[in-house]
Amino acid sequence: MASDLHKYSVQESLNLMMNTGEDALKVDIDNVTLKTEGSDINIEVHTDKAEDSMLMFSHTVKTGTGGTSYVPLVDSDGHLQVDIIAGSTATTEYSEDAATPSTISGIGVMMERDDALSSLTPAEGDWVAFRSSAEGALWTQEFNSDAILADTANMDTNLGTVVGHVDGIEGLLTTIDADTGAIKTAVEIIDNAISGSEMQVDVVTMPSVTVDSEFPAAATITDNFSNPSTTNVMSMGMVYDGSAWDRMLGDSTNGALVNLGSNNDVTVTGTVTANLSATDNAVLDAMVVDLAALETLQTSTNTKLDTLETTLTAIETDQAAIEVLLTAANVDHAANEVLLGTIDADTNAIKTAVEIIDNAISGSEMQVDTVSTVQPAGFGSIGHGNNTDVGTSAEVLASSQACKHIDVMAAIANSGIIYVGGSGVTAATGIGLYAGDVYSVDIDNVNDVYVVASVNGEDVQYVYYS
Repeated sequence: MASDLHKYSVQESLNLMMNTGEDALKVDIDNVTLKTEGSDINIEVHTDKAEDSMLMFSHTVKTGTGGTSYVPLVDSDGHLQVDIIAGSTATTEYSEDAATPSTISGIGVMMERDDALSSLTPAEGDWVAFRSSAEGALWTQEFNSDAILADTANMDTNLGTVVGHVDGIEGLLTTIDADTGAIKTAVEIIDNAISGSEMQVDVVTMPSVTVDSEFPAAATITDNFSNPSTTNVMSMGMVYDGSAWDRMLGDSTNGALVNLGSNNDVTVTGTVTANLSATDNAVLDAMVVDLAALETLQTSTNTKLDTLETTLTAIETDQAAIEVLLTAANVDHAANEVLLGTIDADTNAIKTAVEIIDNAISGSEMQVDTVSTVQPAGFGSIGHGNNTDVGTSAEVLASSQACKHIDVMAAIANSGIIYVGGSGVTAATGIGLYAGDVYSVDIDNVNDVYVVASVNGEDVQYVYYS
């Protein structure tokens, strides 16, 4: 097209502008109006919708080097004709709430596959592509989901801890129930043995008792018997002199000597034969029988006295043993009262804990407060670690690490009990932690804490504050 139209007439200028060159716009000249306003020249082109059409020079390539035909800008329906340089042209528009056809055609939306969601290179405010999982699903994220995931993890840990405590409480309640039943049975037995303020004791077997009577063994009375030094059962000849009993004198030859005095002096020389009557002989015979029976009775009495003494000694021994048993029973009774008081206090504590847990349960859900992760005042840093192979012998929790406070937790997956304490800690002296239990202590170094497990290969986790 010419660059300077001032040297041409109006007709020539229009001819050059509208009909020269293959890239010129063809316009029906009948509908062209030239307007001049001062030095400005405006051309108005009017098309008749019914009769006129507006064509555009067509190129087969985008560089404009191909094709020589003119095509209309719009089709008979008034749609603007646009050539798609690349891609499918078989697109279909679908209406909402319409059935999906068996074969869908259209332009697909592409997404970048990202199996493990990660950060993007584009900065905030840049355009980014959709991303899909390995299965082709679109990745989406709830607003503030990172915080929700962190809270969920905390809730899961806390729920695991609560489950561990509940299991421990159930085991403790079972043990307490068995111990309480045994204590009840023992107390009932003791109560049945007490009448008023006295303990009723049944003597199962009465031991034999030997009584020391200080009597000597029985001895046969003989002629010319000397004065006895110990008690004996025998008949002695005694006479009363008016104020006391005196022994009758005699000798081994003449027997009894009788001093008749100055009034009735009798002197017998030679042999005197006395003829006793039958009655006197019967009396003497009866006396002999009685003396023999008395001697037998003495022997039997001595034997029974020995037996009685033995029995009394055994009774005295049993009485001392009973006193020891009664003392022990009183001690056990006092201990049982202390134990019952302790059990009562523990039962109240368990009741309070169960009520707290029950209050935290709403329906079938446990209400858990998210524990704040804000570092306590006074601590400059937080560290953590674990010991994954705690054995049944005491061992240090970890190597040297200065700190101010430490929390030690038995791992959730543990099957036994972790005991926490000093270097000599044992199952009998340490603080017992079931799975999920936590023990906290203010301490200046992690290596001051020792642990021992009831089962080899247990895991202990810890967090220390410096």
